[in-house]
Amino acid sequence: MVFQSGGPTRYCAINPSMPELEVLVYTYWLAHGLSYRVVSRVFHVPKATVHNIIHRLAQNIWDNLSKAMCFPHTVDLPAVGQGLVNISGTPAFNNVVGAFDGSHIRIKPPKLHRLDYLNYKGFYSVNMQAICDSSGRFLDIYVGYPGSVHDTRIMKNSSFYTARRYPPTGYILLGDGGYPCLDTPICLTTPFQGASARTSTAAIQLLSVQADVLMCTIVFIFFVMHTCYINKRESV
Repeated sequence: MVFQSGGPTRYCAINPSMPELEVLVYTYWLAHGLSYRVVSRVFHVPKATVHNIIHRLAQNIWDNLSKAMCFPHTVDLPAVGQGLVNISGTPAFNNVVGAFDGSHIRIKPPKLHRLDYLNYKGFYSVNMQAICDSSGRFLDIYVGYPGSVHDTRIMKNSSFYTARRYPPTGYILLGDGGYPCLDTPICLTTPFQGASARTSTAAIQLLSVQADVLMCTIVFIFFVMHTCYINKRESV
């Protein structure tokens, strides 16, 4: 890390064979999105060492991802639903076992098919779809579609949807207004957009609460997502 003492910047030297400090190099690079050259100066190690650390740790994380990120067992689903009940203050959410949405990860676009990566926000990205539970824990991610691809298309091509992996029958996922309401192959509820003349006042109030809680949940989850999942750029 960088130390300032009123004079020239001094860099801390590390022993790359120490695993704790390898993790420090990796997380520093993720947090700041810096080039290998800059990270090597910060930690006073060769650029090749930084490259090796980052690629090795990234591979280790990928190899062990399923140990930390998986769908809950059926016996644990009532507790997940209770988490949404606690957040919303209404028992209407006792069968909701997750919320999901997409996020744009900024990239330097490839020369080939460059415009495919230009998203509606006006920058180049790849899409990341994630499902989280009521505590903000990641249950599943699906990454790689170019930024111009719509959220619904990504969802319908992801394995949790095509294989009906989650949620089980009788349980519901929450999504934002960019997704359709579905009852098959998965049960997906999105914010209430309006009411017909036959809709009761109680139902309108309930669905309005649902929309408000949903959006708060999505915003919270993706605050965590943007904090934890930073674009990994292999710049030189």
